[in-house]
Order: sequence, then C-alpha cells, then structure tokens
Amino acid sequence: MQWNRLVLAAAVAIAATFGFYPAMRLGRSWRTCAWLVCSAVVALSPAIVPLDFTSLRFVASLLAITLLVKLFDMHQAAQSERLPDFSSYAGYVSDIFWLVFRERPNRRSVGHDVWRLLRTGPAAAFAILLCVVLFRLDWARIPFTVEHCAKAPAVVLAVALTLNAIAVVYRLLGGMAMDPMGDPLAARTPADFWRRWNRPTHQFLQAYAFNPAGGRRHAIRATLVTYAVSGIVHEYVFGIAAGRIQGCQMLFFILQGCAVAATLNLRPRGRRAIFWIAATWVFELATSILFFASVNQVLPFYSERIP
Repeated sequence: MQWNRLVLAAAVAIAATFGFYPAMRLGRSWRTCAWLVCSAVVALSPAIVPLDFTSLRFVASLLAITLLVKLFDMHQAAQSERLPDFSSYAGYVSDIFWLVFRERPNRRSVGHDVWRLLRTGPAAAFAILLCVVLFRLDWARIPFTVEHCAKAPAVVLAVALTLNAIAVVYRLLGGMAMDPMGDPLAARTPADFWRRWNRPTHQFLQAYAFNPAGGRRHAIRATLVTYAVSGIVHEYVFGIAAGRIQGCQMLFFILQGCAVAATLNLRPRGRRAIFWIAATWVFELATSILFFASVNQVLPFYSERIP
C-alpha cells in the first residue's frame, strides 16, 4: 500500500510541475506567484509518504528536488523570454540528465554510444555486484573505518558507472543526456573530484549559484556560496526523508567547499599526481562519513554500529 503513496506523491509533484507551464506566459508578478505555489506543492509532496517508510520517502524527495530545480530553471527562462513549446517542456522535465534548459546536451553518434555502453555496462554490473557482496557481509566484528573504506568507494563507483550507462541508453533511445560522471575515483584534487561528479548538477549550480556569486572573478566567494547552496539542497532531501534536520550534509558540503576553494587552480602532474590522488582519496573518505551518516538514516548503509 505504501507504494501507492509514493506513486501519489510523484503524481502530485509532476502535476504541479506541468501546472506551471501555462503560467510561463503570464506577467512577471503572476508568473512568480504561480512558480512559488507550484514549487511549494512539489517541495511538500514527499510528505504524502508516511515517515515510517523512509526509503520510499527518500525516493520521493529525490524526485521533488529534481523537479524543483527544473521549475526554477523554467522560471528563469520565462523571465528571459525563452519560452519552450509544450513538447520541449515535457521532454526537459522528464530528463534527469539535463537541468539547464538553455544548455542543451550535445548529441553523440550511435557508434560512440554503442561503444560506450559495451565498456560501461559490464563495469557497472560488476560494481553493483561488488556492492551486493559488500552489503551482505557481516561487519559486526570489523572496525567501522574498514567498513566505511570498503563500502563508500564501491558505492561511488557503482553510482558513477550505472548513471553513465543509463545516460548512454537514454541517448540511444532518442533522449538528450550528458554523461553525468567523469571517473571521480581518478580525481587529483577535491576540486577535480567535484568537476567530475554529477555534471548536470554542476552545470545548474554554476549557472545559478557560482556565476551570480561572482564567478571566476571572485572564485573563492562563489565556490563557498555554491557549496552552501548544495548543502541546503542536500539537507532538504535527507531532512524530508528522515523527518528531521541533521546538519551532516551542511557540514559535509562546507568542508568540501573549503577544500575545493583551496585547490581550484591546482593541476598536479607527473609523480606529484600520485600523491595528490592519494591525498584526495583520504580527504574524501574521511569527510564522506558525514554524507553517509545521513544516508544511513534513510537506507541501511552501515551495520547497526554508528560512530
């Protein structure tokens, strides 16, 4: 029965998102009111799923934040008089790999995507299998640090490869999608890691947080603002799912923002790159405990022992 609540929450959020389309042609004041109302409905839609079912509520919150991002982007597009027709609007809203309407993903050749799928598909399957094995192990007598250092990279790898494979399939079916991940485990600095991670979201935050906060002229300030925004967004997702604000996501992204600001202009090469890759791994593993502590509140990530 609770799956019905998830379906209802999704239906309400999607209906509110499409409800904004006619309002895009209204005057600025009425359009802004419509955007606020539709956004409020979308933001509250995960509450339809009972709090006891945190994993389903988490799925609903992920859908909600994706649609909230798209509503904001469409509101900005309407202010700039870049009004899409309904088919373009529907295609954009249903595409999780495209978050800034004016920056349409580039098309790839069929041959390129087939070759990408042949390489990425088996690797994604292996990474998922590795996660299944790791999460079925009994970690009760194993130190928490070992558990975290085994599970976190495996999950990051599985998510990166699986999303890239799905993006390729989506393009082969006629959709528009950029590859969302760029081998984050090979990152040489924290800044390099986040350039590689979740490129559609990176594109959105650059357009609506980094650039308005000063862009490259005031890169440190813009970076810190961007990661603060990301922290707020993640607190919403996990807070809605868990039913309370934990603060872990905000702290995690503040730490990431400081590290990214400190390494923005670093491009280590040669032997130095090996040291920097290792240092980046250590930093990301250490700080990601905060991120996965929130995950553990909605999904069984760790064993019952929480540090």
